[in-house]
This record gives sequence, C-alpha cells and structure tokens, in this order.
Amino acid sequence: MKKYKAAFVAGVMLLISCKKGDLVPYLNGTYSGQFSVRDNPYTNNIVEPVHNVTIKFSGNNYQSTANPDNMPAGGQGTYLTKYDNITFNDTTTHTANFDSNQVLNGTYNYSTSGDSLLIVKQINYVFYTYKLKKQ
Repeated sequence: MKKYKAAFVAGVMLLISCKKGDLVPYLNGTYSGQFSVRDNPYTNNIVEPVHNVTIKFSGNNYQSTANPDNMPAGGQGTYLTKYDNITFNDTTTHTANFDSNQVLNGTYNYSTSGDSLLIVKQINYVFYTYKLKKQ
C-alpha cells in the first residue's frame, strides 16, 4: 500500500510542478481551413480575400500548401512549439514578388480547441491568420 501512496504522491507532485503552458498539444496530422490577412484576427474585417490552405504536421516537420497567387505562399521545414508560440523554420526557396509574411515562417501565437487550430502572426497592425480544423 505504501508503494501506491508514494507513486500517487509523486504523480501529483509532477503535475503540480508543471507550469501552465508546459504541456503542448501534439499537432501530428493534416489541418485544413482558411488563411486570411486581417486588421484583427477575431473579427471579419478582412484586408485580403480568404484563401484555402492545408498544413500537414509530421513529427517536428510541416508542409503548407501554396496557392497560385501566393495567398498563402506555403512553405515546408521544421517547427517547434513552446507555450502558446509556434516557430516555423521554412526551408523552401520562394520568389520575391509577394509579401514574405504570406510564407508560413517565423514565430506565431497559436491555440487549439478540440480539433481546431488557430495560428496568428502580427506584423505592425496586420494579422496573418490560419483558422484550421484537423482532418
């Protein structure tokens, strides 16, 4: 009985010692949804039209689809999550004839809720927003 109590106490102590945000969700899988450029990610004030996008996560690798008009411009490489941030390291060569923030690259805020994934990057007063659902 003492062994079980010791194991229970150790488990509780481990959970208590974790800071909020230490436990990050596992993103493996395919997420599809919409990419938009907005002046506020939580309203419908769209600066540019909404475009379909798919992002595939596998281990610490990702691949994002590109649309012909580079909205979004896609990308692939590695990613790392820490607390509510996700950092993408794009390894794709891109042309320079569009807004480089349309490439899934750099550090974003992200959140999950059930099978939904929200990824947002703010540059000045513009929000690059991916609203996705796991497939």
